[in-house]
Amino acid sequence: MKKEVAEAYTLVGKSHDCGNKLGYMKAFVEYGLHNSALKEEFTSWMRDFCEKTLLPKTEVIEEDEVSETQKIVAIF
Repeated sequence: MKKEVAEAYTLVGKSHDCGNKLGYMKAFVEYGLHNSALKEEFTSWMRDFCEKTLLPKTEVIEEDEVSETQKIVAIF
């Protein structure tokens, strides 16, 4: 059997599959939220973005108008 040299690295932290679009986007967002130089500005932008794009599409329903089985709400 032929032997070959292999390099290995022990990863500390979280890993994202940047080989696909969703994995890349998750990594990008986490980097922006955890990077000390970008965190404040990125978090502010992300909050504004979500309020403008996601919250207008949600509907507020008073709790007394909802049955017990309807209390699980999906925003997306």
